[in-house]
Amino acid sequence: MIDILDKKVLESRFAEDFASPLFPILADVYLSEGDLARAHKDCKVGLDHDAYNIDGKFIFAKVELALGKFTLAEKWLKKVVEVNPAHFNALRMLIKLEIQLKRSQKTIQNYINQLLQFLPHDIECEGWLNQINNMDIRFFVSLGDNFREPNKLQIDNYKESFSNKLSFPIFNSVGN
Repeated sequence: MIDILDKKVLESRFAEDFASPLFPILADVYLSEGDLARAHKDCKVGLDHDAYNIDGKFIFAKVELALGKFTLAEKWLKKVVEVNPAHFNALRMLIKLEIQLKRSQKTIQNYINQLLQFLPHDIECEGWLNQINNMDIRFFVSLGDNFREPNKLQIDNYKESFSNKLSFPIFNSVGN
């Protein structure tokens, strides 16, 4: 039996077999210690030898996030949820990242709805829906060649008419 909490044992096993399923655990240890370079290298080498390791992809996304490489983290997280749509940690991390990167509302809502399929009435998802539905979106009312800022009634009417066209309850589920 192997002690997965012993970093030396993990390093030894990884050195013996780069395709070892233990590489995500070792990379996570390095990540928790703040050794981002080693965590990055272990994930890269491990995934080069075992490209289908979902845990390795997830840890690699966490390392990329820690390094400030948000678009690379996004790429790895998308790969994780594509293979395992019920990877809740990856989905939550991806949704937060998509909001931070100011991705389209439709893209973000798709991931939120994916999570809501498994966890209906999830409070964090409802909070995200509120957040993206209340983003500072500029509406303009066209008056021929002139444009002016709309008033609150016009914005509310727009939201109501738009929500009536949807076949799934995005606005209704968050109380708008």
